Amino acid sequence: MDKIRDILNNAKKIAIAGHVRPDGDCIGSSTALYQYLDLYKKELGIEQLDIYLEPYGDRFKLLSGLESIKCSCAGNEVYDMFIALDCGSKDRLGVVSEIFDKAKTTVNIDHHISNTMFATTNHVIEASSTSEIIYTLIEDDKITKEIAT
Repeated sequence: MDKIRDILNNAKKIAIAGHVRPDGDCIGSSTALYQYLDLYKKELGIEQLDIYLEPYGDRFKLLSGLESIKCSCAGNEVYDMFIALDCGSKDRLGVVSEIFDKAKTTVNIDHHISNTMFATTNHVIEASSTSEIIYTLIEDDKITKEIAT
């Protein structure tokens, strides 16, 4: 949990979002991180946790954690931290870029070599997927069946 703690840096209000027209990696990495943080939010000191993704295809309905996804945002929410996942540039955030801009700090976790390093903290490494990166950031023994799927 130390790797996640280092990234979160005591943030209390956190938003997670992926790119426009989300694919499996975007949805999977976003919901996995959301479920992990939600499960351990007391231990991590998180008071508010939101996940934003655009509507996605029916083929992704089998994934766990979809019920928490917000498909729109009012734009007036201010978060301590905004975590962008699987997103190569800020413009790929779509409508949630408005709340990204208002966040006190921003984190970009991605595997695309074309990433524009648009956040305060950029964790962009060579990997097959952003889901693989999320897996390396959370502890093996704390991954539940729901987080894994």
